Amino acid sequence: MAEGLLQLPQRNKRVEEVGDLYFNELVDKSFFQESIRQEACFVMHDLIHDFALHMSLEFCVQFEDAKVETISEKACHFLYFKKGLNELDAFETIEAITKAKYLRSFLEVKPLRRGAKYILSKRVLQDILPKIRFLHILSLREHNIIDLPDSIGNLKHLRYLDLSHTMINKLPESICCLCNLQTMILSECRYLLELPSKMGKLINLRYLDISRVNSLKEMSSDINQLKSLLKLSNFIGGASRDSRNTCNFKYGEYGGC
Repeated sequence: MAEGLLQLPQRNKRVEEVGDLYFNELVDKSFFQESIRQEACFVMHDLIHDFALHMSLEFCVQFEDAKVETISEKACHFLYFKKGLNELDAFETIEAITKAKYLRSFLEVKPLRRGAKYILSKRVLQDILPKIRFLHILSLREHNIIDLPDSIGNLKHLRYLDLSHTMINKLPESICCLCNLQTMILSECRYLLELPSKMGKLINLRYLDISRVNSLKEMSSDINQLKSLLKLSNFIGGASRDSRNTCNFKYGEYGGC
């Protein structure tokens, strides 16, 4: 959905349902297969995987803990595999991605290590991200960041933002300028104290995950203006922790708490 790959849904169908149809069709055609090792997960056969990599070489760039020397201007997706916890100057490592004028995805894949925080150079946030103007998907999950620059609000095309498991304590007000944002994940942000005061401006926000954010004191008073919201993990009703209510919204069931 964030990549804009789903056609506009037919009458009485939501875009999420269209996505389910697409995925199920790919499963039926064995493009994806159910994993025998992990429940509710899917894998690709090696031959299908190699073929997909071959067909997407020009548009999808993958790197593993190494400096990016060159990148095609046509690249749309950047995937960075980080193997260990050792600090790398990510600015020097991925600076070349600014040459991809139409980059739409910035994702990192890291080994599963409980409680690990990965080091991200501040220069990546301040100098690189503002230059990726057409970014649709941004994941900074499990990084040691404590804040975001105001320039994040200039990424007008951003639709998916994952800041889960970070040390961030406050979001800049400029994040409310992301009028195309559909998904914002803040789960396990244990130091987050408050949300921006003008959350109601995120008119296309469909999913807001603030689960296990025990430090959050209260939510914006205009949260009820999020008319597109389909799922809100929980609702903070006031400054007191005892006053919290939990709300789970399924498709089309958004309402006041």
